[in-house]
Amino acid sequence: MRWRVATAFCAFALIASFVVAGDAKACSCVLPDEGFVRRADAAVTATLVEVRPVAGDPGRADFDYLVKRVFKGQQVIGTGQLLSVRGWLGEAGCGLPEHLGRRYGLFLDRRSHRWRSNLCQVVSPAEMKKLTSDRRFGPSAGSGCS
Repeated sequence: MRWRVATAFCAFALIASFVVAGDAKACSCVLPDEGFVRRADAAVTATLVEVRPVAGDPGRADFDYLVKRVFKGQQVIGTGQLLSVRGWLGEAGCGLPEHLGRRYGLFLDRRSHRWRSNLCQVVSPAEMKKLTSDRRFGPSAGSGCS
């Protein structure tokens, strides 16, 4: 009898863990390297000034940044420009950080005429400077946009 109760309890606990885990979101990122710079259409440091949820698209928002420095993509992004980036809300699901007034290093992709990014493409400004210190990604580099 004890064996059946213990087996039933373990089976219930196992099933419950799958149900709870199914609702959980997690963001798993690789460490940034020079490949991030090559793959990105643009790379900037910028300060977050506003987060605007997208109407009719739950979980998404437009993140508005004031560009401080452009490391890649100088032909399409300028220092001092207000840059709108579409991303997910909620860092657990790889959404962009939502701390207004904080400065970030952002690797950006251009899709459907819109800049996009996610938590895995965010680094500190110091890390951005370090990753882009190679002259190949200087002012003469293209934006990568087609």
